[in-house]
Amino acid sequence: AAVYLERTLVADEGGGAGEAHGSMNLQECLDFCSGTEICRSLAYSASSQSCYLKDKRITLDDPAKVPQPLDFRTYFRVDQEARAPEQVVAVQPTTTSVRVQWTASELNDCAFERFHVQVRLGSVYESGDWADADGCVDLTEKCDASCEAVGLPPQTAVQFRVRVECETSTTNSSWSDLSAMTSTLPLPSGAPAGLTVASPADGDQSTSLMVSWTPGSANDCVSRGFLVQQQIVGDPFWTEAVGCDSVQRGADDEITAVACRALLLTCNTGYIFRVMEQCELSDADSSWSEVSAEAWTLRTGTCLETAATPHNVFMLNVTAVSMRVSWEVVDPGDCIFKLWLVQIQSGDQAEWSAVHGCTDLMAQSVTECVASGLTSHTSYSFRVQATCENELANSEWGHSAMPAKTSAVSAEPPELISASQQSVSSLLIMWTPAQLNDCDFARYEVQQRSLAADVEGSASTADWVAASGCSELSAACSVECAADGLPAYTRFTFRVRVLCAVPATSSSWSLATTPVSTLPMRAGSPTNVTAGGEISLLTDRTVPVSWTPGAARHCASVGFIVQKQRVSDAHWVAAAGCESAERDPNFLGGRVACLVSELSCGTRYRFRVVERCVDSDADSEPSAPSSDIETLNGEDCGQMAGTPVSLSMADAATSSLHLSWSPGSAADCIFSRWEVAVRPTSEVAWSPAMGCSNLTARAEAVCQASGLLSNTLYSFRVRESCINSITNSDWAESTASLATLVMASDAPENLGVDQAATRSLRLQWQSPELHDCTFLRYIVQVRVSSSADASWTAASGCSDLRSVCNPSCTASQLSTYTAYTFRVRVACTSVEAASVWTVSGAAMTLPERAVAPRALEVTGITSEAASVLWLNQSLNDCSFSAWEVELRDLSSESQEWTVEDSCSELAASSSECEIHGLRCDTSYDIRTRIVCQDPLANSEWSSIESFSTLRGAECLQRATPPFGLVALS
Repeated sequence: AAVYLERTLVADEGGGAGEAHGSMNLQECLDFCSGTEICRSLAYSASSQSCYLKDKRITLDDPAKVPQPLDFRTYFRVDQEARAPEQVVAVQPTTTSVRVQWTASELNDCAFERFHVQVRLGSVYESGDWADADGCVDLTEKCDASCEAVGLPPQTAVQFRVRVECETSTTNSSWSDLSAMTSTLPLPSGAPAGLTVASPADGDQSTSLMVSWTPGSANDCVSRGFLVQQQIVGDPFWTEAVGCDSVQRGADDEITAVACRALLLTCNTGYIFRVMEQCELSDADSSWSEVSAEAWTLRTGTCLETAATPHNVFMLNVTAVSMRVSWEVVDPGDCIFKLWLVQIQSGDQAEWSAVHGCTDLMAQSVTECVASGLTSHTSYSFRVQATCENELANSEWGHSAMPAKTSAVSAEPPELISASQQSVSSLLIMWTPAQLNDCDFARYEVQQRSLAADVEGSASTADWVAASGCSELSAACSVECAADGLPAYTRFTFRVRVLCAVPATSSSWSLATTPVSTLPMRAGSPTNVTAGGEISLLTDRTVPVSWTPGAARHCASVGFIVQKQRVSDAHWVAAAGCESAERDPNFLGGRVACLVSELSCGTRYRFRVVERCVDSDADSEPSAPSSDIETLNGEDCGQMAGTPVSLSMADAATSSLHLSWSPGSAADCIFSRWEVAVRPTSEVAWSPAMGCSNLTARAEAVCQASGLLSNTLYSFRVRESCINSITNSDWAESTASLATLVMASDAPENLGVDQAATRSLRLQWQSPELHDCTFLRYIVQVRVSSSADASWTAASGCSDLRSVCNPSCTASQLSTYTAYTFRVRVACTSVEAASVWTVSGAAMTLPERAVAPRALEVTGITSEAASVLWLNQSLNDCSFSAWEVELRDLSSESQEWTVEDSCSELAASSSECEIHGLRCDTSYDIRTRIVCQDPLANSEWSSIESFSTLRGAECLQRATPPFGLVALS
């Protein structure tokens, strides 16, 4: 809003600017003037409310009207200055100029005359540092709110301010806020000049080019180096030149020519180059140099015609662990053949690797090999490459059209299969779980075959049939079943196999079991046992006994046992005197009789009879006892000692048993010793038990029977022997039999490794003493030595060792450069007879050697130095130690290889070495290889590259001295 001051009416009011019609108050008059553009002052009468607008600018100094009219006063406007420009910015800097822009504000009472722009330089100021900005004068258009400040120093901080200046200085605006600090650009480096490109020196067969130029003036550039770009002639794209990325300007920005070698160029190809200098501030970068003249690389290396790619790569004769790989070739090109390289890829794996059986293929005419050591039931792809002495002529890889899959390995047949008697109609079959390999387990199948109608019948062999009771074996861990529904006393043999979801992987049949018979039907018990039938034979020591035999059934009778029992005693014991009682072969239904002896006088007895058979399982049950009968009283009637009781056997070992018993009543016996007898259950005769012969203390009713055979079933008997033999006790016989323990096979000895390869180890050991073991096979297992928690697994290549006389195998499909531990034991048809494990020490497979460097190239040859380049290959199992570069002086007599020490400190990733100290005008051979911490992993030597040093000044031949000099008069 306008501001007005009041004063006396002035003498010179100026021209009119409009007159208000009608009366109005003072405020309305003032507002009327403010709304009139040319109104600068007014005269107003408060009494008449008259308002007269004037165009003159009035001050307090103007003379007053004389005389003053009554009630009129002069009111004049106070001028307002323009507002300062806003949003002053400095943009678009160059080395010597900056564009200044701002936003114009309200002029108020300012009669615009011009914009005034000032600048100050640097970042440290004094009050008088502001100066008018060149290029920003005569800004008399109020709508032109920008200008170009020129004549500024390069790379200098600048700041600007702007104000509005008016026709009346009192309405000038104040200075604007300062612009943000900005800087003029640095003065760029001068463009490189004199760009030249040259081919390598004579004798250098590389595809590199030498590029040289002279830098321009540095100016404000703090140089970072030079960017060298190359372009293939006819190609629109520029690329950075490899090998020229570290070229620097000379010391103290000295302008001296610089050069670099552009590497890895395409042979027999035209190139042009350009160069620019790059600075710490990119604004100081130089412009590009002029483009060089066209230069061509040599026709060498990859411009040679490569060998044709092998094609028709096929896999034939596929087995579970091998397949034959064949291929065809057409044109060798410029290849000097070295060998065929065959690699394999497993399943969906990305990596390619060498394959056993397809290495060292150095005959160009042999275009097939047998890949071995493969994993069963696995898909494989192959690729083949022809490699050449001149490696750049190597062919591309030729790939098999589709993978080939190795055959699946069938499950192994169950082992340690055995059959044992269970009843007259069933047999128990047991086996050890099979190794399934590639089998998806479905069930076990068990078959039986009858070998004879019965034990005494004629031999006959039936077909194999399914074993009843053994049909639901659908769990791999179910390793036994009871074959039932069998005829009594018939021999059977059994076999087992694994059935798989894919029939082709089902196992073959196991070995048949040793024939086993179902139990026989027992002989019928004797009947009508009579004691004392013929009274004339009844004495104080004897009683006649007779009986009628029962039905023989499956019993091949060997006689009868007559057992006696004192009426006053609960124990039945064998009676003496009837050992030869047997059936009458001419009258099988007739009675049998014998005279029981060695009885005690005046004693009541009862008797019973058991028929004994060749097969004890056919022995009859005891008959019903006879009626009681009492022996007579003789003149010397001493009472026999009571029969020992509780005879037991325990703590069986391989050759001993512990026996114990309790004495009967002493009666009239004066104790002499204990008699202990033993017999294998397969024999009839009793013999004194070794270790139980000097038992002269009646209370010492124990002994350790020794000298027994291992794995043998024994029966024992004991009696009390008296001074008066008439009073000897009856024999007490063990009611059950007990077998000594099986003597297991000794463990194999001296297990060790005698041959090592990258993926296999050959094992050998000494055959052990088998003892009670019926040899089945050797079992060999392996695990990685570095982990104590690693599980033992079957050793591939060592799974079918069924000859005890062949104690060796080659464990295959191992990892390279890995320590393994092996163990071996003997497996027998009886599990109890198997040996314990024998464990080897750690043995290591050989490392897969580093691949030899390739594409060896000698460059930069002078009279005394050269550079050798190569391409790195896979280290495989090599732990890098050093590069070994060797030279051979072809002019020396020995032509021995010598190590170039200057190359021994290179890093594993290095691919170049500088060699110095060579002799001028001399031919050399050079080769290189990778040396590993384990020498077994060292690479082969690279191919040999030959080169010759330049002659040089020291090898120039001097002119022959003049000769035939004469002086003439």
